[in-house]
Amino acid sequence: MRLLRKRAGLTQAALAEQVRVGEDTIASIEQGRRSLQLDLAIKLDELLETKGVLR
Repeated sequence: MRLLRKRAGLTQAALAEQVRVGEDTIASIEQGRRSLQLDLAIKLDELLETKGVLR
């Protein structure tokens, strides 16, 4: 997810704000400490225009 976020030109904070989660949530997912839940994956796919990669 980090690569996709960086390709979109977003910081963790900016991405978190856009999908309405905490920055720590984005960091935890990127570091593998937290699983990516389906509802958040769907939002991220739409925002990052990843065509379902994260789902």
